[in-house]
Amino acid sequence: MQLGGTPAPVCYGGKVNMKNRKLSIRISEEDLRTLHHKADKAKLSITDYVTKACLGNAFENCENIKTVTFGNKVTNIGGEAFKNCKSIETVMIPDSVKTIDYSAFQNCTNLESLTIGNSVQSIGERAFMNTGLKNVSLGNAIKSIGIYAFNCEGLKSITIPESVVYIGENAFGFF
Repeated sequence: MQLGGTPAPVCYGGKVNMKNRKLSIRISEEDLRTLHHKADKAKLSITDYVTKACLGNAFENCENIKTVTFGNKVTNIGGEAFKNCKSIETVMIPDSVKTIDYSAFQNCTNLESLTIGNSVQSIGERAFMNTGLKNVSLGNAIKSIGIYAFNCEGLKSITIPESVVYIGENAFGFF
């Protein structure tokens, strides 16, 4: 599934079978907030058309998204954007992203592969709490890591750059 590009019809409130199909839609950032698609083993790409991604629960509880890739103009991943998306395994966050808000990927229990771009400055509260992450390497622009941000039972190692000036309580709780 791809967001951005050529305009296409958008279905709200119904189920969309995405098996063996690619969907390209063009919607406003406001509409992105309410977009909830069901997808079979989907790869979700948010293209360069979108500049501020996934505001307020945009994909919360979408259980079948496996991979999330953001375009190079996305600057923010909003709060609870992918919360409870239990099938997500891989997330690639480009250098354009500066902020990952609260609970953005909380409870994505199969998330094991995370690439965080070098421009991310802030990781919000519970952003990656209760995920399947085992090893994390943070970019060199990180300044703030919120409370419970990486509170993951399986987390074995994390590389924290010298740029960090704030680490919230229990940021690595199970560590």
